[in-house]
Amino acid sequence: MELIEKNLSEDSAGNLWIMTIRAKTAIQANVQVLPTVEKIISKYKNQQKGIIPKISN
Repeated sequence: MELIEKNLSEDSAGNLWIMTIRAKTAIQANVQVLPTVEKIISKYKNQQKGIIPKISN
């Protein structure tokens, strides 16, 4: 699964969340984006297809 911009959501307190559906169980998963991850998302925004860089060898 690839995380895209539509998977990001901001709550009423201004916290950023990744919201997605688990592939195996089809249950919604909500994960709060921590400040370090938010910096990574901002750094690579509009540079690739997803919201975070893919690791490749």
